[in-house]
Amino acid sequence: MLRSLSFIVALSFASPGVALTLEGLDDGGRFSHSVMERKLGRQFMRNVRKQVQLIDDAEIVLYVKDIGRRLLSGSDIPTELFEFLVIDNDVLNAFAVPGGYIGLHTGLITESDSEDEFAAVIAHEIAHITQRHLPRMTERSKQRSFPALAAVVLGIALGGQAGSAAVVGANAAV
Repeated sequence: MLRSLSFIVALSFASPGVALTLEGLDDGGRFSHSVMERKLGRQFMRNVRKQVQLIDDAEIVLYVKDIGRRLLSGSDIPTELFEFLVIDNDVLNAFAVPGGYIGLHTGLITESDSEDEFAAVIAHEIAHITQRHLPRMTERSKQRSFPALAAVVLGIALGGQAGSAAVVGANAAV
């Protein structure tokens, strides 16, 4: 399932004629997502929601969102540009999707030694979005084959040893 989802996302990012804004600032110098990033993120998350079990426990979701909001409060980035989701999966993993979507696995929550350690991971994922790591990587790698890019996205989504192996294998193939 995730393999086909990753391939679809890879195709979306590599579509001809799709221009992603890399600077990430609006006319007033504030962070914003490009329309295309938001659209791709929504498409990706629609598929994720169909394939994984999201945690809907209000207390857990509010806890994660509160940490995200506190981290963003120290910046000029509006918190409403981000959506934090908790995925019921024991793997120690988190991921960021263009458009402001951040997924955090329950394994990361339960295995973190402190709230600060957990918050550091969320801050890391926020940085992936604000620095536009995936869109920048996509722009630099237009020569990569679709299967290799799909393997990278799949590896990021899977996490753990299998995910790391997929990313390393895809990079080696390229």
